[in-house]
Amino acid sequence: MKSYNGKSQILPPPSETPYSHPAKTTRQSMETLEGNFNNLYRLFGSYLHQDWTIEGETLSKVFEQNNALHEICKGIKQEAKLLLEKGYDNQFLDDIFFGQWGAGYEPEADGLDDWHHVLREIVRYCERYTEVE
Repeated sequence: MKSYNGKSQILPPPSETPYSHPAKTTRQSMETLEGNFNNLYRLFGSYLHQDWTIEGETLSKVFEQNNALHEICKGIKQEAKLLLEKGYDNQFLDDIFFGQWGAGYEPEADGLDDWHHVLREIVRYCERYTEVE
C-alpha cells in the first residue's frame, strides 16, 4: 500500500491517476462512444472512410452530394456538439475516428486545423440542412 499525501491508499487520488482528465480514458469507454454516437459513427464509417474523396472532394461536398446524410443531420449535429462539450483533446478524437471507427478523412487534407475544427464544421454543415426541414 502506497502513501499519498500522508494517507495510506491502495490507489492514488483521482487527481493523480492517468484517467482523471476527460481526454484520457480507457479503451472500454472509447468503445462505448460508438454506441452513444451512432450518427457520427455512420458519417465516419460510411462517408469519411479510407476513400472518402469518392463521396466528395471536401467535407462540405460530402454533405452536399449525399442526401442520406441530410436525413441524419440533426443527430450528427447533436453528437458533434456533445463531443465538443466533453472537452476531449485532439489525440483522443484521432484515436476514436481513426483507431476505433476506421475513418480515413484527415482534417489537414481539407484545410482544417484539427478534429475540433472538423466537428465545428460538421455542426455548421448540419445546420444548413436542418434549417431547411
